Amino acid sequence: MGIIKRLICCFLFIVLLAGLIGCISAGSAVITETVPNETDSPAASNTVKLYSSMPKEYLLAVKKGFESQYPGLTMEFYFASTPKLLTKISTERQSGKMEADMIWITDAVDCIGLKYDGMLQKYISPEAVGFDSAFLDPDGYFAGASLITVGIGYNTERVRPEEVPKTWEDLTDSKWRGQILMTDPGSSGTMMYAVGALMQDSRYGPSYFQKLHQNRVLLECSTTAAHNAIAKGDYKIGIMQEHLTRKLSANGAPVAFQMMELSCRLTTVSTIGLLSNGGKNQEIAKRLYDFILSKDGQKVLARQDLAPVRDLKAEFFCNGMQADLADLHENKNEILDTFDEIFG
Repeated sequence: MGIIKRLICCFLFIVLLAGLIGCISAGSAVITETVPNETDSPAASNTVKLYSSMPKEYLLAVKKGFESQYPGLTMEFYFASTPKLLTKISTERQSGKMEADMIWITDAVDCIGLKYDGMLQKYISPEAVGFDSAFLDPDGYFAGASLITVGIGYNTERVRPEEVPKTWEDLTDSKWRGQILMTDPGSSGTMMYAVGALMQDSRYGPSYFQKLHQNRVLLECSTTAAHNAIAKGDYKIGIMQEHLTRKLSANGAPVAFQMMELSCRLTTVSTIGLLSNGGKNQEIAKRLYDFILSKDGQKVLARQDLAPVRDLKAEFFCNGMQADLADLHENKNEILDTFDEIFG
């Protein structure tokens, strides 16, 4: 795996993020264990089925907004981690029975794989007119829906705000030994993006994760479990997602989110795409796609503490850390293998 120099200006970043969505080398999505379906009833002609790794609470909010705007239509969803969704899609494809009409995952890397595997339909939404091109696949196969920022979440009853790490290097301080939790990148698309970006960066690389392992950073198998463990005070700090941490705080949990310093800030883009399933419920799926990108749909996301991409310019986060998404897509297995070798 090569070390990719971080971008130093917004122009180069936009070119790179366009590469996020188009100018990449072909590759295959990672396939993991099979997941049972939660909804076994066949989709009706007025029903659209979404596969998503976004939190269930957010999906329920989108379902409510969509069905309110389109009376008579129904949105069903299947929730699982990104790796499990990819397994499910692959299994259904092999069986010749694709159940889902649409996918919404927490980073663009795996949408790139789905695109090159022929799993996505081309669709250019009229709601995406005026979107920054950095958030759109130039070939029209998927689009960004919201930003997801990774940083430090902490238990406010165990850590004072002034103590919270503000750089990735701060996590190697021995005072945090055995008190840091993160989600295993093998079970989270967002954490895979974060680990990959750090592996690529010449300031960090694999040696950084060796330092984290030496500082007894612990792994949790699910994103929700990791965030809840910090909220319960099982650990002092965690590598967490901003929107999930803020949601816990709004619900009364003693947690807060610390944004990293700009030079090491990590932000990815959740993406939506229409799955190739023989055209079943295609027109209704387009309506759901449009709704998520529309002003009303983006307001629904904003109320869930997400950062909508509509009307957002790429310059908003152009000075943060930027991953080479083409490299992440091509070398995903190598990145995970390197991580697993370090953490055992």
